[in-house]
Amino acid sequence: MKFLIFAVVLIAFVGLSTSVPTCPAPDGDFVALFPHETDCTKFWKCDRGVAFEKDCPIYNNISGDRLHFDRDLSVCNWPWAAGCA
Repeated sequence: MKFLIFAVVLIAFVGLSTSVPTCPAPDGDFVALFPHETDCTKFWKCDRGVAFEKDCPIYNNISGDRLHFDRDLSVCNWPWAAGCA
C-alpha cells in the first residue's frame, strides 16, 4: 500500500514539472536548442536525442541577472534583444 501511495505522489509531482521537449532523432553530432516554456533565462539542449535543461549565462554578477534565450537566433542574448516576455 505504501508503494502505491508513493507511486501516485511521484506521478503527480512529475506531472507538475516542466515538460521535456521531444528531441529529434540522433544524427551524428547534431545539437538542437529549444526555448524553455516558462523561463526566458533557460533553454533545452537536445544532444544525441536526449534533452538537457540549461541556463543562459549571468551577465550581471551583482544582481545575478541572466541573458535570455533568443528563439529566433537559438542563442542566449541580451534580454532587450531576445524578445522573450
